[in-house]
Amino acid sequence: MELIVIGIIIAIALLIQIPAELKSRRLMRRYWSRPCTGFKWKRRFPEASKESFREFLDLFLDAFMLGTDKRLKFAPDDKINDVYRSIYPPNAPFRADALEHSFLISGLEEKYGIDFTTNIENPNVTLGQLFEMARNHNNNNSLNTGN
Repeated sequence: MELIVIGIIIAIALLIQIPAELKSRRLMRRYWSRPCTGFKWKRRFPEASKESFREFLDLFLDAFMLGTDKRLKFAPDDKINDVYRSIYPPNAPFRADALEHSFLISGLEEKYGIDFTTNIENPNVTLGQLFEMARNHNNNNSLNTGN
């Protein structure tokens, strides 16, 4: 009897989550349907290497649990909060937050050595703005250490 009740509860939970998952997939389609955005990164940051874009975007993808094959589906003007809201749509049934912002902050801090907390909490911050912060910090450190 307990197994039947547990099964019913699981079935109801899955049925509640299906619409939220479908909405999330529909919202993420705007990113997945894009052609490669590498040229946008290069145009915005002409002096930066392709490898620096890839490393930065991989931190973002890891934090948001998205595959690295999607790396260049994200452009410099994409807002972190818009991506988050595409994964967790407002007004959708409860979905557990996987702490994407926290993982992104810790990954960026570990890689670039600066505190990104305030910037990521800004709902309008873009990937390009975070990348520029990271680059500026690294360039300043290189100048200060004589590298």
